[in-house]
Amino acid sequence: MNNVLVVVLIICLLFLILILLTPSNKRKKARRVKRAQLSKQVSKQINIQYSEKVLHAVLKIIRSNPNSLPAVIKYLRSIKPFVFEEFLLTCFQRQGYKIIRGTRYTGDGGIDGKVYIDGHLYLIQAKRYSGNIKLVHLQEFAAVIKENKCAGGYFIHTGKTSTACHEYLKLNPHVFLISGLYLIEFIKLSARKTSIF
Repeated sequence: MNNVLVVVLIICLLFLILILLTPSNKRKKARRVKRAQLSKQVSKQINIQYSEKVLHAVLKIIRSNPNSLPAVIKYLRSIKPFVFEEFLLTCFQRQGYKIIRGTRYTGDGGIDGKVYIDGHLYLIQAKRYSGNIKLVHLQEFAAVIKENKCAGGYFIHTGKTSTACHEYLKLNPHVFLISGLYLIEFIKLSARKTSIF
């Protein structure tokens, strides 16, 4: 009987040690969250670094071709959407503006970045489209600008702008559109400020 009691106590002790040494679900979850956050930070840094390479590649296209718009747009449509966002922020930064990069790419509330121009805060929305931009996206962006009490916002895209969107922009002068040839000029400004071009 005494041996059985000792064996039961040893088993209970081993079971207790096993429970104490096994990480709890909360600790496992906390470690997973921390790894995911670290992974996102590393991914963001990689996208920022790659955006510099994109800038150089786009400038090379512009320099080598007087009618570079189609080639630049095609190239920008081929890069990852998150790299496109970082590329635009890099362009603002290269022009000497203070930027605030988003902390995440999804669930950002329609804000892909922020830029201070003459002391005023502007929001940035990047759309890497191949077709027409959607009027609803402009409307949502205008609402986000108003909700955040910003001076305005830059809606920058690689698609086409419909007549309805142009009409909407006339009624909302705080939303600035950068696309087409304006996008080319915007990129060129980034180069001139840093002696790349």
